[in-house]
Amino acid sequence: MLPTRLFRFYNKSVHQWPYVTQSLQTALLMTVGDIISQLIAEKKYYSQMNFNRSIKFGSTGLVIGPILCKWYHILDKVNNGSLKLTFIKKIALDQLIFAPFAIAFITIFIAFIDGKTKNEIEIKLKRDYVDILCTNYKVWPIIQCINFSMVPLHHRVLVTQSIAVVWNAYLSWKINSNKT
Repeated sequence: MLPTRLFRFYNKSVHQWPYVTQSLQTALLMTVGDIISQLIAEKKYYSQMNFNRSIKFGSTGLVIGPILCKWYHILDKVNNGSLKLTFIKKIALDQLIFAPFAIAFITIFIAFIDGKTKNEIEIKLKRDYVDILCTNYKVWPIIQCINFSMVPLHHRVLVTQSIAVVWNAYLSWKINSNKT
């Protein structure tokens, strides 16, 4: 069965080459998110799509994927206190430290590879950052509750990024709307 073979291959890859695997899967899923953004949120026809934009957005996954992998390993070491307290600490750390960093990083990275100036990047951050972060707080805490409580460490980036296809569509739309 193909799905079973693919899952075995994925498991082998994520254990042997965790950073490469997380990097490639995150890039692929971010690319898919941008394509969905263009097709659904922006209502573009296939012939109108900007595939360079999709590749640029997906390329951020090559960088953010390994960072996510490392972050989840760091969070996995948070084990002091009761199970409930540990769980709350992981969610709080993820949402108060990683989320603000990741949103800023992706916004800056996309603007940078688009050739924006420092001033244009600052304007983009001032205009969109708080809105994206507030939307993040409406979506991700519950997803991370499930992720941290039910998903094995080596599958957390995959689960997060699979769910994040919709988030990536939103993020791509937000970052690419009203381009500075």
